[in-house]
Amino acid sequence: MTDYENISENITTDEEINNEVINNEVINVSYYQSHKTEISLQKKEYYKKNKERLLNKVVCKCGSITSANGILRHNKTLKHIKYIEGLQQNKICKNEISFD
Repeated sequence: MTDYENISENITTDEEINNEVINNEVINVSYYQSHKTEISLQKKEYYKKNKERLLNKVVCKCGSITSANGILRHNKTLKHIKYIEGLQQNKICKNEISFD
């Protein structure tokens, strides 16, 4: 046996980690599935504690209403980018016009 074959035998895959042996049968169980009720309770508690912050709405310069958490994501949207580019174009045009 080569060194490579020895190493590959010792490596466990994600599939092997998620497998659980029940009644001599190998069953694939993810962490979420095995802790589903605990996770759902934690999510509900988090929502109750942070409800006000999560539901806080912000009005952007471009006129869109988004959550305070989602403002960074919104700033990357095509609607926002086009609006900002339009503002910059208007500023450039206004600076070039002279009223002599």
